[in-house]
Parts: sequence; structure tokens; C-alpha cells
Amino acid sequence: MLHYRVQSGDADSAIHTVKSYSDKTLRIAVVADWQDSPALDALRAEDPHLLVSCGDMIHGLMRFDKPGDVHFTDPFSRLIDQYPVLFATTPFMPLLGNHDRQLFPRLLKPPAEPIYDLEATAFRSYFPLPAPELNWHFDVPAFGLRLIALDLSHTRDAGTTWQSCQPFGVGSAQFDWYRKRIGESDHPFVLTLYNEWHHLVNKLADGAWMPLIQQGSAAVSGFGLFAERAEYGGIPCFNTALQTGEVFGNGRHTKYCRKLPNYLLLTFNSDGTPMTAELKDLQGERLDHTAWPARAR
Repeated sequence: MLHYRVQSGDADSAIHTVKSYSDKTLRIAVVADWQDSPALDALRAEDPHLLVSCGDMIHGLMRFDKPGDVHFTDPFSRLIDQYPVLFATTPFMPLLGNHDRQLFPRLLKPPAEPIYDLEATAFRSYFPLPAPELNWHFDVPAFGLRLIALDLSHTRDAGTTWQSCQPFGVGSAQFDWYRKRIGESDHPFVLTLYNEWHHLVNKLADGAWMPLIQQGSAAVSGFGLFAERAEYGGIPCFNTALQTGEVFGNGRHTKYCRKLPNYLLLTFNSDGTPMTAELKDLQGERLDHTAWPARAR
């Protein structure tokens, strides 16, 4: 356990305890689409060492008294306040979905001016993340793990005022950054995280992205409002969401799909045995369970 206290001016908080990972087991809970604010008691009972969000934590950053305020962070504060124990005790690493940088309502057709802050100013100021922040990677050497977060969402809107992520074409800064991060890694397990439909990621940049992703161990998205495990080229591609909505499946690649709120629990062992991946409903009941060995290098 790690212990900490927050100071602001002359005020001190209570002493809080935050988990560190054990010598033998690392549990990572992955969620997305927080907008319905569901009870997360079952997730807390998993006692995760790390909580990751694959985007869309809020409805947006729309501020009608001051439209377009890129520094408006109140929606993130309200999210944290809804789960005080969870966020006080569990390390948290989020990545971007389109709603996490949305400044104006999305209407029927693209307006004259952009509706998203592509620099994600409020998100980056609120959540301390590894550079370059819009993307990030995080290593847990004791478990042979690298996490790589991408800024991919609504990629079909690229080139319009609905564009909600960094450029992703071959030769773009994001593409070159990812290719370097996954190419340099000798970690037994590499997870790629984003907020886009796997079906579209498979086609991005004339198919250049998926072969890089397949060099890793798995991909996780928070794009769709359902639980899914698809497989592309022998690696699992999961979708997780804390709410339900329309199902965008991955056709023949889909191995499991269910329309209900869920979270993904990933477990790693320090002895190098396969990682386990469990999709669970919000009562903690297992929906899908698979095990995946360390990648070949």
C-alpha cells in the first residue's frame, strides 16, 4: 500500500491509501462510457491495481454560459465526485474519446467551425498522464506489460469540423509514434487502447494500423455500447462500456457479443503465464473468459 495526503494552501486532506500491485498478480479493470453513472461496487470488489478508461467519460464540455471554453473541467470533477472511494484508492489512467473534448453540440451536419478541441486542453490539464498525453504509454516491468493509448475516435469524420482525434494516416505524428512504441517493445504483453470501432481500425490508412496492432497482445476499445470479444489475426480485440446502445459488431471476427453494461478485467502473473481476460456485467457475473499467452518475439 501507498499512503498520501493532498495539500491545498493551509488545508490538508485526510491520509488516503492507494493500492500498489502485488508480487505475483496484477489486475487491470478497463471501462468506458461513464455517462449513466452506474454503481461500480462489483468492479471495486475486484480490487484492481489499475483502472483504465477507454474514453467517453462525460457527455461533453459544452458550457452554454461561455461557449467554447477549452479550460472547462467541471464535468471531469463531477465524474470524480461520483466515485470518491474508487478514485481515492485506485490509480487511474484515461484516454480520449470524442466526448472528452467536445465543446459544442453535434448537430445534423458539420458546422462552419470545429466542435471538438483537438488539443484536448481541459482533459490534459485535469489528468496527469505520460507525455505526449494525447497518446501515452505505460510500462509495468515486473509483469512484462506495456500499455499504449491512442487518440482514435470517429475516424470517419477526419477532414471535417466533426474531426475528434489527431491525424492517423501513414506518416502522421501519431502513426509514427505508435510504430516506434510497439516496435521497440520486448514486453511479453502489449495492450493497445483506443476509442474506435475495431472494424474501422482494421481499415485505417489503407490497412496500415492493424498489422502494427497485431504485433501486440490485444486491443481494447470503448467505442461501442456493448460487451464484445473479436479476433483479428490471432489477437483479441475487446469492446467494453458501462452502458448499452446500438451494437456495431465485427462480423466474422466477433467471437462473443452481448448488449449489456460491462467491464473488462485483465489479470497478469509475474511468472509469465498467460494473461486472462474476463468481460463481466456490473453485478460481477462473468460473461466471457479467455486466456492469452505471451507474444512471440
